[in-house]
Amino acid sequence: MKKTLRGTLAVTFAAGALLSTLAVSAGASITSDISLTSAQQGVSFSSDGSSFDEPFFNSAIPVYLTESGNTKVGLYNPVGSTQGKKDVSNDVVQLGASDVPLGQVSSDFGSGFASGDKLSNYVQVPVVFGGVALMYNLPSITKKFPKYPVILNASTLAGIYAGKITTWNSPSICALNPRIVTTTTKKVNGKKKTTSKCALPSTTIVPVYRADGSGTSYIFMDYLHTTDPSVYTTSPSTTFPSPNSNSLGAQKNFGVANTTETTPNSIGYVEYSYVLQQHTLPAARIVNAAKQTVTISSKSISADLNNIPTPSETNGAVSNFSAVNGSSAGAYPIAGFSWAIVRADLSTDSGFSQDQATVLVKFLDWAVQSTSSGKSGGQNIAAEEGYVPLPSKVVAWARNEIQTIKYNGNANFANLGS
Repeated sequence: MKKTLRGTLAVTFAAGALLSTLAVSAGASITSDISLTSAQQGVSFSSDGSSFDEPFFNSAIPVYLTESGNTKVGLYNPVGSTQGKKDVSNDVVQLGASDVPLGQVSSDFGSGFASGDKLSNYVQVPVVFGGVALMYNLPSITKKFPKYPVILNASTLAGIYAGKITTWNSPSICALNPRIVTTTTKKVNGKKKTTSKCALPSTTIVPVYRADGSGTSYIFMDYLHTTDPSVYTTSPSTTFPSPNSNSLGAQKNFGVANTTETTPNSIGYVEYSYVLQQHTLPAARIVNAAKQTVTISSKSISADLNNIPTPSETNGAVSNFSAVNGSSAGAYPIAGFSWAIVRADLSTDSGFSQDQATVLVKFLDWAVQSTSSGKSGGQNIAAEEGYVPLPSKVVAWARNEIQTIKYNGNANFANLGS
């Protein structure tokens, strides 16, 4: 298998965890033929959108080019979920990506979208499943307590990002971290008396959030609002409101990661791959729905998939797509799908040839599958980049959706196979 752009980061995974995630993916081999004709090898499609997806697409596309023989498809541009949806609506790109399906937020088909555009014009398929990590910058705590990452739960995260918990040594945070303490021993009436005190600093928390339209924000807000709506009262959206005057907004996942990396006392939410890239900072452990304290990893993100329903679609509208706060044992609770969005009839794109349409549809079909030997599939690349391969029931649903994509009214024009 060809090395991905960040494939070397995969060594940070436990081998058992990676194998367990591959076990939930689709069958043992790619069931469709991704080979292209000589004419198709010379055409391209463009793509942009969610920065949650950037590690996947910009690692998967070069592998697809090598294995299909195509020489033209360019790399993916991580402009953010909101812009990705607008760009596919305006035919700026042929594939837009978002961590929340088109049609789920009030701004969809509003300002910046093509006039008269509507949801039934699109097919949407999940391409990756990933976790949202909470990076934090407390170097003194990390140095003194290297074995004990900070623990947070839904209520404390909701409080931090609602602007109601403002210091690291807040009683609610200290109560979750009984091992991050300093102890002192004094003699009282001739007897030794040992006392413990929370070692988390009294410094002000700096919440870092996405300042651009973001599906990662939607997933995180969905978690906060679902788990503690009395504290985090804002409904999920791609626009994250500033928590308070101490907070910092940043562009894209890599902007949040970089801002958290350079800002003492900060905390920021990013897709798990960015923790692997910014590995000088730890990620908080999170208390899940089963009251277990969970470290984010491929294995714990995978566990979040165990009891979720298969997404469904009606006239372009996707439902059953939320995957936050899974009840399975060991589940990391802040996770979600990210979606590729393409025209339901690719001939509606100005100048979109059948060869271009075929290349795009074959890429999507390859992207949602995996294999255990020989040529790799897109989900193998996803696993190497810190995502969790799509479970077989989701792969089957996604492939059915892909086969409905038309060219000049003809479905499955690319002969994808079963």
